[in-house]
Amino acid sequence: MRAADTSAQGVEEVVVTAEKRKESVQKIPLAVTAIDDEMLQRAHVDTMQDLQNLAPNVTFNSGDAAALISIRGISTLVLGPGEDTGVAVHLDGVYLGRAQYQNAALYDVARVEVLRGPQGTVNGRNATGGSINIITQEPTFDFGGYLNVAFGNYNLVKTDGAVGGPLSDDTAWRVAWRTENHKGYTPNINTGEALDEANQQSVRAELLSNLDSHTQLLLTVDGDFADTSGYANIVLGTVTGLPLPGEALGGTTATGRRVSANDPAYYKREVYGATARLTRDFEDFVVTSITGYRQMKERSAVDLDGTSFDFMHANYTRDQQQFSEELNIVSNTDSRLQWLAGLYYFYEHQNSDETYTFPSVGFHLSIGGPPTTNSYAAYAQATYALTDQIDITAGLRYTDDRKHTSEYSVLPEFAIYGYDKLEGDWSALTPKFAIDYKPTDNTMVYASASRGFRSGGFNIGGLQGTAFSPEFVWSYEAGVKHQWADRRYTLNLALFQEDYTDLQVFQILSLLSTVQNAASATIKGIEGEFVALPGDGIRLDLNAAYTDAQFDKFSNTDAADPLAIVQNLAGYQLPRAPKVRINAGLEKMWELGADGSFTLRGEYHYTSRVYFSEFNDPQISQAPVSVWNARASYETGDGRYRVTAFADNITDETIYNNKLVGAAILGFNIIASPAPPRTFGVELGIKY
Repeated sequence: MRAADTSAQGVEEVVVTAEKRKESVQKIPLAVTAIDDEMLQRAHVDTMQDLQNLAPNVTFNSGDAAALISIRGISTLVLGPGEDTGVAVHLDGVYLGRAQYQNAALYDVARVEVLRGPQGTVNGRNATGGSINIITQEPTFDFGGYLNVAFGNYNLVKTDGAVGGPLSDDTAWRVAWRTENHKGYTPNINTGEALDEANQQSVRAELLSNLDSHTQLLLTVDGDFADTSGYANIVLGTVTGLPLPGEALGGTTATGRRVSANDPAYYKREVYGATARLTRDFEDFVVTSITGYRQMKERSAVDLDGTSFDFMHANYTRDQQQFSEELNIVSNTDSRLQWLAGLYYFYEHQNSDETYTFPSVGFHLSIGGPPTTNSYAAYAQATYALTDQIDITAGLRYTDDRKHTSEYSVLPEFAIYGYDKLEGDWSALTPKFAIDYKPTDNTMVYASASRGFRSGGFNIGGLQGTAFSPEFVWSYEAGVKHQWADRRYTLNLALFQEDYTDLQVFQILSLLSTVQNAASATIKGIEGEFVALPGDGIRLDLNAAYTDAQFDKFSNTDAADPLAIVQNLAGYQLPRAPKVRINAGLEKMWELGADGSFTLRGEYHYTSRVYFSEFNDPQISQAPVSVWNARASYETGDGRYRVTAFADNITDETIYNNKLVGAAILGFNIIASPAPPRTFGVELGIKY
């Protein structure tokens, strides 16, 4: 029985594999939030963006289809085909190399693990901010499944479900899917169409085979497909206060959550993936091989000038393939020494092209290149029990990243053709040290130090002549995890300081935009999670974080500054690093005996001001915002049928996921990506 089903039971223990072995989330000396399938359903989580409501110090922003995830103030300040993300996302153990993968739907998920702070040893690749591990439901040897269908405003129709069972005594299968369709949230007053619509289909098929009593093979294939009218780029005037260029040429603009675009927008994506996990239990240790392949084809177009005048539009093309192999060995005994070791290889190749067309002046600019990555790593970690109450942990990872590309920047009408070949080879050692003390079975105190590494890369199309180098972070953390009253109350707290060096940032040098390792920062904060089951069907879950993330050293020129003055940004707040995040959920369940149960849940989410620019310009920020969500659910006594009414962003707050300043030719316009408005509907569910 689940924890919320009765006032007599405490919070159910969640077992995680955050560090390659099965451990209780309350016994691991690490700031990790584990969200199981019941909690995902309870909080109506079906996208990556929703995770920021359940884990402290996680902020999700987006630029079109790309996820910009921030953990403890560390995010991706630079994002293009030549750069890697600052938060690593894994799907069933496979690292997802592109931010477009990280903006995926969540369906048929067993749990999500959010690891905060650099994960440089076990989950090492580019995990300077942290790691998000998505673990899907595996096939079982009992036939069954479920189906959910939701209807809502904006003509929402959403389905998700799964079905599976045994093929034989040793083999089982499972197929899961998700579809979502709704009208666009953002009208285009020039064409009558609406942007920010949904037309997405996802499917996953799994085959689990027990090859013998000690060997298991899990095969997975999946696909994700989107074909929409595109994402809205709302233009909120210019940072200079001057008219938009398209306005000066006679075009019209839109106000509010509307756009005035003359060029049709679209977004199309095809993603395919395959994973093979082979596990062999040798009694004293377990060997696991995880082989992953993924490919993506992405096409999009957008009108960037924000007016009905045909001034500027852009077309983006990106093809990506990746392959990875991880082989690890984990001890499987009750001895005082627990250990693990592994080897890792990652390959990625992309073809990227961005074409910017200016019909009114008769020219276009194309930039792009095919960056290729080969990454090699080896890691080991061991935990030794000094006493029955004190453990010490030490780990080390060695990473060698090798990259190359041939980039181009072309203005054919002016016979300007720029080409460049670049390569880079970067290696790093990323250790981890921890000590934990368990004075009782329900209490743990710990301290740790760990190092994270984000690989170097290329400013594709910038022709800056050199690659930029890796960035590093040292994190120091102390925490306590405590449960009491038969686990009906759980409190986890963590204090941290992160010393962030060689940040990869855009920098204006001699009026040219380059990516440089030109900054350092210090990030300090406190975060906590609290879950209470006081009885009588009541559940309270609360998480909160305070983060002070400031540049220690950084000087830059604002491209929109007509005086081109170099500004000292020491003490400025890091982009996408709000000082305060608060998430609270309160629910009450009424048991109706054989007639089932009825549950009400309310949620409150607060985010302080988020700057999207290192210059901390209020125009390029999201003001502090509070969001209210609500759920009402009835479930039959046998648990087979469920009806849920839901409403998100009840007060219809205007929220921007991202803002950026356009180029000088666009008048330094402010381009904003809006979050969904108020949405509501009803979902019907059946289990079989």
